[in-house]
Amino acid sequence: MGPINSFAQDFQALKSQILDLAASYSGKPDPDGSKAKSFEPLIHNLLALSSAQTMQEKAVVAVGAWKQVWGPYSYNNSGAAPSGLEPENIYQVISASGYYTNVGVYDFLGLHLVGLLKGKYTVSPERIEVQLEQSGILLEKIPKAFTLADLPALKEAGKLCLIEFPKFLPPVGIKGTLTEVYDDADLRITYGGQEGQTGKTLYIMERVHALRY
Repeated sequence: MGPINSFAQDFQALKSQILDLAASYSGKPDPDGSKAKSFEPLIHNLLALSSAQTMQEKAVVAVGAWKQVWGPYSYNNSGAAPSGLEPENIYQVISASGYYTNVGVYDFLGLHLVGLLKGKYTVSPERIEVQLEQSGILLEKIPKAFTLADLPALKEAGKLCLIEFPKFLPPVGIKGTLTEVYDDADLRITYGGQEGQTGKTLYIMERVHALRY
């Protein structure tokens, strides 16, 4: 086996380790930060094998649809996931025009409610600034032949019926930052932080196919 093939196999194996570890934590909160910390040596090794990218370059690669393999399930420092949240159904879809939409599914009294949170982002040399602008719930079943990751594009095309919540209610207006650590064709690693809160939270995501918007 040549050195190039060996490097490629080692690199892919490292990415698989990260995704496998993230999958083993799915649905589990991390109140003491120990789970996030367990990724640090793997991320360090991955970055050591990767070409350096600017934040702008990472943001360009991040455009598209991502499924959260593991990350924070709560933003109130309790460590507990919101009641009914389906951790296997959390997505973020990023457009090239400066917008992103978070998609999540909640089980409420036997009903599967799909929530959409749309925000805008701006890229600076060190981080990506984000702010939520719209929040709503899907009023119908997902159209046939489409997936949860397709919903943001369908919404922008006017093909979905949603209840939109008043803009004066949280989480609309919440600001935060994303620090992209690693982005490629199928893996995304980023740290997120919310304005007014200390600390940062780790997201491990894998790319999925979806309609662009």
